[in-house]
Amino acid sequence: GEYPKVTEKTEMKVDFPPELQNQIPDEIAQIVTSNHKRQIYDFIDSDDNWKITLTNNFLALTSNKYKCWEEFREHLLKPLDAITSIYSPPYFSRIGLRYKDLIKRSNLGLIGTPWCKLLSPYISGILSSTELCDFVENSASKIEIRLKDGTSLVRISHGIVIDTSDGESCYLIDSDFFNTEKTANEKVIEKLNYYNQMGTRLIQWCITDKLKGAMGQ
Repeated sequence: GEYPKVTEKTEMKVDFPPELQNQIPDEIAQIVTSNHKRQIYDFIDSDDNWKITLTNNFLALTSNKYKCWEEFREHLLKPLDAITSIYSPPYFSRIGLRYKDLIKRSNLGLIGTPWCKLLSPYISGILSSTELCDFVENSASKIEIRLKDGTSLVRISHGIVIDTSDGESCYLIDSDFFNTEKTANEKVIEKLNYYNQMGTRLIQWCITDKLKGAMGQ
């Protein structure tokens, strides 16, 4: 009842090696592709702020209006409980929590403030150069860091992006926390709580006191 909008689509995707793409007959390619179909169901709330995605091998929750972890967790518990009660999976093969933090200076009264004043040198790279930061048109980096629990990683993709609505140059910090080892059902929320804590620490590590002040932190 909380997700009245339902969409269904079929995904068919097989990535052949580039050197083979032009050598495989169409008939063979169609047979292989037909064996890699899966149905994707999206359940969306009436305001288009929350979406549950369900396939034959994963469950995902997406929020476009994220406020706090506690609210997000409450929204996740219902579909998670439904999956575990109906199918009783012995474990989950991958657990993940992903944050996309977009820093838009005009929303924070920081128009004209260089990125080197807002991002820590650990994350800003060439943008930390006061001589160059105003002239950098594009910058993108990706890094993976192992977490202290010994089994999890965070994949951080960050860089300059352009807001297509107004052309403003923004900075995106995309942090994907995940574990690809077997996780028992009763340990899922515990692991996600841990990722949330690490996500909070990560974004604090990425930004300067000036940006924290503008964000009201």
